[in-house]
Amino acid sequence: MISIIVPVYNAENYIEDCVNSILHQSFSDWELLLIDNGSEDNSLELCKKLANEEKRICVLHQEANGGVSAARNLGMARAKGNWITFIDADDWVEHDFLERLLTMQKESQADMVICGYRKRYAEDRKIYHEAYPKGLSVDQQRECTKDGFSIAGEEYGRKAYLENCLLAGNTHCWGALYKKGLVQEIEFPVGLSIGEDLLFLIDAALKAQKIIVTDYPGYSYYINTRGAMEKPFTLSYMDQITCWQKAAKKLEEVYPELGDRLQSLLLVAVLLVVGKLARLSREERKQYRRQQEYCLRLARECVRNREVFSYLPKGYPLKVRVYCILPQVYLWAYGRWRQGK
Repeated sequence: MISIIVPVYNAENYIEDCVNSILHQSFSDWELLLIDNGSEDNSLELCKKLANEEKRICVLHQEANGGVSAARNLGMARAKGNWITFIDADDWVEHDFLERLLTMQKESQADMVICGYRKRYAEDRKIYHEAYPKGLSVDQQRECTKDGFSIAGEEYGRKAYLENCLLAGNTHCWGALYKKGLVQEIEFPVGLSIGEDLLFLIDAALKAQKIIVTDYPGYSYYINTRGAMEKPFTLSYMDQITCWQKAAKKLEEVYPELGDRLQSLLLVAVLLVVGKLARLSREERKQYRRQQEYCLRLARECVRNREVFSYLPKGYPLKVRVYCILPQVYLWAYGRWRQGK
């Protein structure tokens, strides 16, 4: 059995699409754990309605919004399956998502199988409604799949996965299948609003013997313009830095040779936070003076190691140098540039 864990928070406009994509899976031995995380809209009632219509759905409810980490941790504690997968409430999956990942797992005996994904927008959601209506049979669903059913993936050991996937930006926990034995003693860090996936994946990868990564785009990731990553700067955005500091500490203990690369990723995280600060007005930025000073101090500490520049993405070495020398000029120029986009 596969346990599917879906955290739900104020998702009344999306949750039925997500669940519908699960109901029409070509693989049927699954349980769906909908974890309502203190929703303030009609999400909990919708989840209960869906559970009344399908016995494989279980609804769990947390009174307070403890964040997505707390919801996923509760789901893992209650999961009955031998495998676990995570889906976000505003996303959806292809009809053979579970079957493909499980087949790859059985063929390879991997601890983790990770698939590709497509970025989706509002228009794609409309197309999804037309392509996968309720009641579509499994045979009809297979006919909708353009590339047929194939098993293909690249095999990684733990260090190769960390270097070539996780540290290259593939830091989301969804779109993957995990052996329950691998993750049952791992928890998502509660209290972080950004980066919890990264830290969970590091812990999982450090325990895994074999990981399969495939380009099969079985997961549809909905770009929500009202999502946390699209909002203006708030204090919680500092978690972007905190998670990379924690990640660097974990990984450098095992692979000290990754230190320079990890420092460069921390530096990129600092610049991303600074970019958010730059989009505030000068008056708004005044209330975040301590955060600005912290970012500048951390950036200057990172660049003392000249090796980090060789790992920075294109364009970042110049941005870093300007910011470290002329921080207020950088904030002003970057803010003006973003306003013009």
